[in-house]
Amino acid sequence: MAIIQGDFFQLIPVNEHSLKFDLKLLYKVGGKNPREEYKDAGYGLSLETAIKKCIQYAINQKFEVLSLKEYLDEFKNIQNELELQLNSL
Repeated sequence: MAIIQGDFFQLIPVNEHSLKFDLKLLYKVGGKNPREEYKDAGYGLSLETAIKKCIQYAINQKFEVLSLKEYLDEFKNIQNELELQLNSL
């Protein structure tokens, strides 16, 4: 099974015949030895839902507070970036 991996996410097919994915997101784990690790963020998601969750995660990492317009603009910008990455494959 092919895992789809981006800068901060992994999409893992539920099985080789399914169009559903498990989503893992990259988090920074603190403590004495800071590191990054993937944590489960969803199970059995459609590709569309998984991508939206990735976008939401990216926005949450970048902002603490923003207006609805700023949120929607940022959502569209990140969505376009992901589409450009997919189109360059």
